[in-house]
Amino acid sequence: MKRTILLLLLGVLALAGCKKDEPLPTVQFGAALYTVYSHGSVQVAVLTEAPVEKDLVVPVYFGGAAVKETDYSVSADAVTIAAGADTGYLEITDIALSEEKQIVLTLEAPDGYDTGLRAKAVVSPVAEEALIYSFETPAADLLESYTATVTVTGAVSGKSFKATEDLEIPLVVHGDGAGAVRASSVRIAAGQASGQAVFSLTDPAFSGMAPASVSADPAGSRFLPGDTGSLLLTVRGIQTPDKLLGTWQFDHIVELAQIEEWFLAMEDDPDIIPKHNDGFTLTFAKEGDNVVLTPGTSGDFAAFFRKATVTLTAPKNSNGPVLGTCTADDNNGWYAEAKEAATQQNTYYKLSQANRSFDNTAEKMGEAVVVFRLRSDGNLAVELRDYDAPPFGFMWWDDKKFDIEMFSFASVFTPVR
Repeated sequence: MKRTILLLLLGVLALAGCKKDEPLPTVQFGAALYTVYSHGSVQVAVLTEAPVEKDLVVPVYFGGAAVKETDYSVSADAVTIAAGADTGYLEITDIALSEEKQIVLTLEAPDGYDTGLRAKAVVSPVAEEALIYSFETPAADLLESYTATVTVTGAVSGKSFKATEDLEIPLVVHGDGAGAVRASSVRIAAGQASGQAVFSLTDPAFSGMAPASVSADPAGSRFLPGDTGSLLLTVRGIQTPDKLLGTWQFDHIVELAQIEEWFLAMEDDPDIIPKHNDGFTLTFAKEGDNVVLTPGTSGDFAAFFRKATVTLTAPKNSNGPVLGTCTADDNNGWYAEAKEAATQQNTYYKLSQANRSFDNTAEKMGEAVVVFRLRSDGNLAVELRDYDAPPFGFMWWDDKKFDIEMFSFASVFTPVR
């Protein structure tokens, strides 16, 4: 009996000993070596083995030959890992680091944790300067594809920076629409200070309206965000005619007052341009397999529009890069004057018939090309892109070149509820 009790006690003690010696979860740096470019910043990661149940604060100590606030600055003296996460960051910015002045980081394990293999990390400077990148525009629509221009300046050399060799800026895409976006890196050729990234749809049949935010991959610590450090893509897919269904009512011509001034400057009569459109409507409806446009009968635009079948078509009289079979990235300066986006991702449509003379007294029927663009505010932008010499703007008209800004009459239509 005594022998049995003794064995049981030994078993309990053994179990207790095993529980006491159970290893603690570890916390450590994400890497043993980080590099920071001249006058740039680097994010230093601190990791736990598993997501933390509540906010975890991990103290970090700074050593090495470099002096804090003289040779470098830090975003915090500790890293906070938020509840539900397994990674936190602090940012180190170079002020005057050099090969002889490196930073040695040491973390302290909080209660309930032990330090992992990477309890220390070194931040080492790189002689090359950090580069500040900015997208040309803060927002754009992704219909078929989109090409974004990115410009870089030097953290030291400023706007005089030119790449000494080909550069590549890796990008990351976040947001609800990220899975629908295929993105290239930004490629900047030697001798240049700007480059382009190309975005396309992972599924050409995508249809919706999902946001996707694009920025430089933080792992590429040489590239710092500038004034426009991210691009908001609204992922829509091709704007097929059926997306226009409903009735839209004319609201205004964009920057009409300035258009009138330019007509006056060429001694054209601004009173006869097609600006009187109060109450004019465009109604899109399904008729069998087709979408048919029925225009209103009052207003100057009624001299151009006729009942017509609406189909997608190749861009015509566009002034920007063609983005696909029916889209282009155009630049109508009147939108910029109205403090809207400088470029517009337009979809082009063919009307099976329109009055190409823009004159009801001398009607000339034929096909015509227009732009219909669903705006983010729920309104419809309309631009005319194809008609014959009209009975207005005589001094501006050029048969060889359709002037988008003077003759498209970019207009905003609102939905009729």
